[in-house]
Amino acid sequence: MLNLPRRYVDEIVAHAREEDPNECCGILAGQNGQATKLYRITNADKSPYRYKMDSSELLQAYRDA
Repeated sequence: MLNLPRRYVDEIVAHAREEDPNECCGILAGQNGQATKLYRITNADKSPYRYKMDSSELLQAYRDA
């Protein structure tokens, strides 16, 4: 089971609203079922029907996580 702090839920919802009507992207990082970091990642497709995470932002998030 994933423990997702309320602040991350709120951040995800805020991100989705800001990007509306387009898809938004991001990843969560953590360990032992505890989310400890949230990364917003740009949707390179800028589309309401599909998404493609910006590769440089995704790589940076992976490196940081």
